[in-house]
Amino acid sequence: MKHIAKIFCLLLALVLLAGCGRTAAPTNEPTTGMPNPQKESSESEILTRFGTVMRLPEGGLVDDYFIIEGENSVAEMRFTLNGSNYIARFMPAAEYADISGMHYEWQHTETANDLYNTTLRYNDGAQGVIDLFDAHLGLICSLSTDSGADPDTLRSVAKEVFSPVTDGFGSGRVDGLNALLDDVREHYFPGTAGSSLSGAACAAKLADYFAETGIDPDSVSTAVTTYTAALEDEERVLFEQQLDGVVSSFTAITAEGGEGILADCGYEAARYPWTEENVSDCFVAMLGSD
Repeated sequence: MKHIAKIFCLLLALVLLAGCGRTAAPTNEPTTGMPNPQKESSESEILTRFGTVMRLPEGGLVDDYFIIEGENSVAEMRFTLNGSNYIARFMPAAEYADISGMHYEWQHTETANDLYNTTLRYNDGAQGVIDLFDAHLGLICSLSTDSGADPDTLRSVAKEVFSPVTDGFGSGRVDGLNALLDDVREHYFPGTAGSSLSGAACAAKLADYFAETGIDPDSVSTAVTTYTAALEDEERVLFEQQLDGVVSSFTAITAEGGEGILADCGYEAARYPWTEENVSDCFVAMLGSD
């Protein structure tokens, strides 16, 4: 009897060891979502917490709002539009991170060196995600869908959903302008080799920024005055020359033949030819800060 018991225990041990040696079979199934803690929220709570909200596209129906807690918390809105499910998220962040939770093998990936460093990934007629990252605002936005992905639709829905976020994100409008002024100081030096193209790129970024945010000329004038006052005397003299050059570059890229200069400067302008009324006035306001 003892002999039988020993055999039984040995067999049981072998079964347990075999079970421990097995590993889960690899899967091609995607994972979506983000790690918890995730809590249900509301539009009003997101407005209070983040200072801004996402806009539901016309014809859309909100399913839920969430806040995903973490080192940088994420605001989320889930909605349906024209038979497709969407998840819209935004997160304050100094560096880009993929907050979509969409982990697929993508058939198509498109990137644009535009104001929002846009990345678009999609599978034909299936899943898709568009990410926007504004380093000047310190903001990541992500819109994803699990079916019927179309690049043009993703772009247009993202623009509608996130416009109030980028417009109203804290004090980001002034912070974003300061970052663009830093960019002028670091990359544009009038009279040097390649300065016509670097000036065009700086001017186009500023024009996109003025158009996207709708910032008013008085705010621009105040921000540039404050920025300039913080510089040392020699830095201030050079910076005023840089501003003059950037304004001249804006005139050049909006004049006849300006598209050719834009094509060569390495920056893909999102709002060209900048028909918004405030844009040219904001460039004038920059010079008014002298």
